[in-house]
Amino acid sequence: MQRESMPKAVIITGAPRSGTTLVCSLLNRLPDAVALNETMDVAALSSMSGNAVRVAAVAQYLADVRRAIVERAEKPERRLRGEGDNMFLPAAGGERRWAGAQMVFVPVGKPLRPDFTLALKHPNAFAALLPELRQRFDCWAVVRNPLAVLASWHSLDHPIRQGHAPMAEGLDRVLAQQLAAVENGGTRRLALLDWYFRRFLEVLGPQRILRYEDIIASNGACLAGLAPQARQLPKLLDAPLEDRNDNALYGTAEDALLDAEALLSTPNHACWRLYDHADVATLRDALHSKNASPVAPTLHEPSVHVEASVSQDPPALHQPPNSPQLAPSPKPPASGAYQPKLGFMIVGAQKCGTTALAEYLREHPQIDMPLEEGHVFDAPDFSPDWSPQEIDERYATRFEHCRQPAILGELTPIYSFFPEVAAALKRYNPDLKLIVLLRDRVARAISHYYMQKSRGKENAPLWLALLAQPFRVRRCSDPRSWQSPQRISSYRSRGLYSRQLSNLYRHFPRRQVHIIHNSELLTNHQIVLRQVFAFLGVAEDAMMRPLVAFPRPHGAGGPLVIREDGGTKPAPSLPNDPSKRRHPVVSWLLHLSYLREEQRAKALQFN
Repeated sequence: MQRESMPKAVIITGAPRSGTTLVCSLLNRLPDAVALNETMDVAALSSMSGNAVRVAAVAQYLADVRRAIVERAEKPERRLRGEGDNMFLPAAGGERRWAGAQMVFVPVGKPLRPDFTLALKHPNAFAALLPELRQRFDCWAVVRNPLAVLASWHSLDHPIRQGHAPMAEGLDRVLAQQLAAVENGGTRRLALLDWYFRRFLEVLGPQRILRYEDIIASNGACLAGLAPQARQLPKLLDAPLEDRNDNALYGTAEDALLDAEALLSTPNHACWRLYDHADVATLRDALHSKNASPVAPTLHEPSVHVEASVSQDPPALHQPPNSPQLAPSPKPPASGAYQPKLGFMIVGAQKCGTTALAEYLREHPQIDMPLEEGHVFDAPDFSPDWSPQEIDERYATRFEHCRQPAILGELTPIYSFFPEVAAALKRYNPDLKLIVLLRDRVARAISHYYMQKSRGKENAPLWLALLAQPFRVRRCSDPRSWQSPQRISSYRSRGLYSRQLSNLYRHFPRRQVHIIHNSELLTNHQIVLRQVFAFLGVAEDAMMRPLVAFPRPHGAGGPLVIREDGGTKPAPSLPNDPSKRRHPVVSWLLHLSYLREEQRAKALQFN
């Protein structure tokens, strides 16, 4: 694979909260340079088959953006709902919570030569793909005083606070396995930080690593290796850049001090190849001084310095090192406000392993779910005028056998399929977290067919049932009826994931929607479960009875859930179930029918 030549394409990565957003801001001040701050939806990369395909997707995205800039003089921009460029806002408890963002196209605002430099920044995703990206693009990494990075991680309501980077872990299975094997949050933070530094050094070498402190000291001139015109930056800036390393604490100096001692006691940590012990010790002493002050100053990180690398991942809560990870205390409702009982839902898709996931989640001591599907928001008599209290009353009988967990959820896979349900869920609980499982579309459709056939609700052969679906649906006057074709025979349309997820994203921010590909649930379910636990904000290392799904031998039926006591119970169909009959011709035709859907999915950056 040849590296991109002219026009120049630059990839920027870095340890989260190291200053990559600052680098983008500085580059955008330069002539003939455009830097994109996490405008590509990299969540879709994890569903692609192999890093070569993922890198090709990055290249295509850069080509499409360059074309838009050249032809329309417009560039994509993440328009934040926070303070300026700050992707995190202060929240209760002192942490900073993701503020939310939307993608818009804005004028470039300056003339550009045809060979202008186009840079794209994504810290976590590009760190995971760095070996392959380096073969094709000019790649640079940004690092920062390791203690400043750790202190900043403590300030976020995000899994990075517990030493998890879901985006990077989703693209690097080895990293995910290594972090999953570490139980202590403090130790895991150091391991993750070591991974960033080691990866940058091994793939790029010190000459392509930019230190935040050098950027500040040179007023950006040290970016000249990335873009030669950066030598002009000291003259372009209105004021000298200011070092904000000791402003990354947001009141968490005590936690940072614990990390400092652990880091200084780890002589083989990769950060020591770029920083001296004195750098960390000096900052540690400054933090100790702040922590000893009777009144901690209010610290504000300038918007240009706030890193967005972890913005697309689900939130988690911090616990001090060496302490058990606990679920967050429920947020007290405003005076007179009703607090909905349900905190999360598994909303789809049918025949994708949703029941298996629910079975796993019920084993967690801080999670509970009714044993049966809820079917409240899709019921024929559901009214959009129902209040949250009235909705919870509908759920009351299903909650009777539930514990009083930190978070209560329910499972109804058809919720993602009925488009009007998303708005109703939003009205019920704007903070609701949604879990969606996806599966190969063809396998899902065939599995759906055999489920209805086994229930006696389908008598036609597979090929005829698929052909008849649109006619059956067209004749239906009440889609919500319990026996409607939309419920029973929507074999192909349930696999139109792009429509369903686009509808969810219109009502909920992406940080509240967690997508799981069910092949991962079968082959890497421990990692998947830890990611789900982090998304829900409960302990990742809670004591649970092992529940492991193993497919039965060919022809012996569906997979089993194997319990610690040796007992077994049938589990719902999981990916590649060998008991399903093969239909090569129908499968091929189904695959062809999904080609446009796959294109729509790629446009939405998931598959």
